[in-house]
Amino acid sequence: MRKWGGILRILLLMVTTACLWACSAGDDSGSEDREGRAGRESSAGLGQFAEEKGSIWDDTWTAKTASGDSVQVNLTAFVEVPDLEQMSTVEVQRYEFNEENKRKAAEGIFGEVFLNDEKHLPVQEIRELLDTWLDIERAQQKALEELKQEEGKEGEMKDLESDLKTDRATVKRYERLLKKAPDDFVRAEADFSGKEYTGTREGVRYRLDFVTEKEGAFERICMEPYEIEDIYPGRLKGKGESYYCIGGDIKLESANQCHMGKEEAEKTARQFLQKAGFGGLILTGEETLQWIDGGERNNRNRDSMLVDGWHFTFSPGAEDVPLNDYVDFFDYSGGITESDTMIYWDKRFSPDCSISIDVTDRGVIRANLANPVTVISSVPGVKLLPLADIKNVIRNDIGKFSGLNQKKKRIPSASYNRLTLGYYRVSDPGHDNLYTYLPAWRLWSNKNDSPSFVVNAMDGSVIDDWEEKWEIVDKTKR
Repeated sequence: MRKWGGILRILLLMVTTACLWACSAGDDSGSEDREGRAGRESSAGLGQFAEEKGSIWDDTWTAKTASGDSVQVNLTAFVEVPDLEQMSTVEVQRYEFNEENKRKAAEGIFGEVFLNDEKHLPVQEIRELLDTWLDIERAQQKALEELKQEEGKEGEMKDLESDLKTDRATVKRYERLLKKAPDDFVRAEADFSGKEYTGTREGVRYRLDFVTEKEGAFERICMEPYEIEDIYPGRLKGKGESYYCIGGDIKLESANQCHMGKEEAEKTARQFLQKAGFGGLILTGEETLQWIDGGERNNRNRDSMLVDGWHFTFSPGAEDVPLNDYVDFFDYSGGITESDTMIYWDKRFSPDCSISIDVTDRGVIRANLANPVTVISSVPGVKLLPLADIKNVIRNDIGKFSGLNQKKKRIPSASYNRLTLGYYRVSDPGHDNLYTYLPAWRLWSNKNDSPSFVVNAMDGSVIDDWEEKWEIVDKTKR
C-alpha cells in the first residue's frame, strides 16, 4: 500500500501539472511567452531537446530582487541533456537506523550477532584498549615534563595539560569497564538499540557499525575486519608489514591474483547486499582491489602493489539511472563553509547514496553503505516542458534567487555557463524521511561556487529550497 500511495501522489502531481499548464497555455498575455512556446507541448521523450542540446544560451538581462535591488544576470550557458530516452520521478525513503532494520541487516550479514559497544566488550578487548591509552597517557606526561623545561611554552603547556586530563579520564573509564567485562562477546539476542555489532564470516571477525554524523545529515553502515591482517591475501600473510587496500585500475584485471572472476565477485557482492536488505541496485563502478604497503602510501607504482580482489560501487536508482550520479546536481556542500563575511551551514541529509563492496576469495571483506535509501516507487516517462518555457521561467523568476545570491556573495551581478537537465531531489513536506527525485533544469557555473537556480522540468515551478540548503550567518553582525 505504501508503494501505491507513493505512485498515486506522483500521478496526482502530474495530472495537476498538466491542468495548470493547459490553463496557462490559454493565457494570451505576453508576446515573448507566445513566441517561446511556438506551439510546442510537453513531451516525455528527450528527443524534443535534440536541437538545443550542445547549444549556447547567450543572454543578459537585469533582474529585480524581492527588495527592489537590481542584479545583472549574465548567461553564456552550454545546454546539457543526458543521453536518456525519457526520465522518471522516483520516490525514495531514507533507511532508518531503528532496531528492526539493524537486526535484519546484522543477522543477514552474520547470522549470529554479538554486541560490540564498550559496555559489552570482553576482557581481552578492554585490556588492549586500556594498554593503548596507558601508553598514550605516559607519552603525554613525558611530553609535558619536557615542555616545562622550555620558556615561552605556556600556551602549548595549557593545551597539553587539557589533553592529558582527557587521556586520564579515558584510562579510568577503561579501568572501570575492565572490572565488569564479560569473558567473551555477548550475543545481541533482542537488543539492537546500539550502534556497534560484531560477527564472523568465513572464520574472520568483523565489526558492523551504524554511524550517524553531522546531526543526522550523514549516515553510513560500515563492515570491516577486526584485524586487517585477517583478510590479507595469502602472499602477504606473515610479512609483518602493514597493508591497506584500495580500488584500482580495472585494466589490471589480468594481474588479479583472486581466483574469483569479476562476474562471480559481483554476484557475491549483490548476494551480500540482498541479505543485508538492499536489493535492486545499479552497478556504477568496477575496479580491481589493490594492496599497498603502508610505507608506500605515496608511491602507488605497479611494482609496489599486489592486485587481489575486486572493488564494486552501486547506487539505488530507477530506469537504469543511478541516483548517486546527481550528487553535484544537488549543490551539496557536506557541512559548514565560510567566506570572509558569511557562514553557510548545509543541514540537508546527504544525497551521496553510494555503496562500495570489496570482494576476495574470502567473500565480501569490506562494505560501506553511505546514506542508504530505498526506492519506494517510480513513474517512468514523465512529460517535460519545452526548453523555451524553462528559459521564460528563468528570466521571470530568477530575481528572488539573485537576491539571495547577492546576499551570499555581495556582488551586483551573477554569471552562469551551464544549463543542465538532470535529477533533483526534493523533500516531502509531510514525511521527514521521504524524498522524490524529479527531472529538473539546473542553471549553474563550473567556474565559481555560486548556488544553482533549479526549475522543475515537468511544471516549470522554481525549486526554492534555498533556506534548506544554507543557514546563512552574517559574521559581521555577530
